[in-house]
Amino acid sequence: MDEMAKYCVIPGINGSPDSEYIMGTYPNAEAECMNSGGRVVERDEGCGTTTAAGLPTEGGSSVSSPMSAAIVGPIRMLRDRLPESDVLHDLEIVNYAPDMLRMLNDDAAVGGRARDTVGMVSQFALLALVDPRAETLQRSHYTEELHRWLVEFADMVLERTEDEELRDAVYRLVRAFEERVGVPIGALVDELSAGDSPTAS
Repeated sequence: MDEMAKYCVIPGINGSPDSEYIMGTYPNAEAECMNSGGRVVERDEGCGTTTAAGLPTEGGSSVSSPMSAAIVGPIRMLRDRLPESDVLHDLEIVNYAPDMLRMLNDDAAVGGRARDTVGMVSQFALLALVDPRAETLQRSHYTEELHRWLVEFADMVLERTEDEELRDAVYRLVRAFEERVGVPIGALVDELSAGDSPTAS
């Protein structure tokens, strides 16, 4: 039996093609897609079909589909505009740790959760690039529900690695963002843009 899959389609930046990704499992996924200026569409995927946006790996290649460039593009563009900070350093440790790359390639549970996370972050990165003062960035908050969802992802990674540097970076990120529960997404972007570090205590 054919299955319907939901996608978020987000308008491209400066005339670039629209980007789209399969809807994630993170809290309020559909609402955040629409709040970010995107639209939710359903497509018949066919029985047994899976569609996954690829994830960035070292060297800029992707783990999965060619759509990955459109998905991670806003994240990379925003990253290039941000000053160095502890949180970005920890995120890069997580991104490029050999164990993390192995999990993304070999572990469907980790790969699926990572794709959902990248899709969510891409929405906010696109908004921050187009309109840093967008009402959506102020209205959308880093909620306790979202934090629990990301902690589940962190626990998945911690259970699957013995890499102490990777584990330490994950622990620091969890602690840092736990302190930001309830903060508007726009305020988090402002912190990073100012060079402030959510990992600093």
